[in-house]
Amino acid sequence: MNKPKYQIGDVVWCGEWKSYEKWEKCPNCGGTRTLRVTLFDDTEYIIPCESCKSGWEGPYGVVKHYAYHATAQELVVQGMELGCFSDEKDIWQYKLGLEGSCYRQVPEHELFLEEQAALNFAIAKGRQLEIDEAARVLMKEKPEKSWAWHVTYHRQEIKRAKHNLDYHERQLGIAKTKAKK
Repeated sequence: MNKPKYQIGDVVWCGEWKSYEKWEKCPNCGGTRTLRVTLFDDTEYIIPCESCKSGWEGPYGVVKHYAYHATAQELVVQGMELGCFSDEKDIWQYKLGLEGSCYRQVPEHELFLEEQAALNFAIAKGRQLEIDEAARVLMKEKPEKSWAWHVTYHRQEIKRAKHNLDYHERQLGIAKTKAKK
């Protein structure tokens, strides 16, 4: 069994990567909130952009992503336990906190004796998160659906809407003739 690197009462530094929201122009529609699609017969359609859409609301023209900045926090080891976490072998988890405060568990490889080492760790972790976030921004909201699927879907919805409009206009016309004077 491996020995713990830190003991209860030790003061250690924990590197953190804090996130904040950042908004930028949608990379797919360029902020216009629509996409122009040309079919094989040169028919053009303008459809709403799915990349900058949020839930049931329409597209915004901007997408949210998160940016990060590194910080280091000085904490006191209040407890520790040996366990198997994720795909790693047995590693020490440390319960950290300030006197009388809540604590959190942090794996041994994320703790340091010096502030600069904790900051360097946080910066490296933050860079990886920014790379992951940049890749996410370029993906469609429903990556399993192709742009062709979206075009087909919206063409069908347009046909259905035109049919419904025609039907309701006829119904309104009938209602006008039957109205009491």
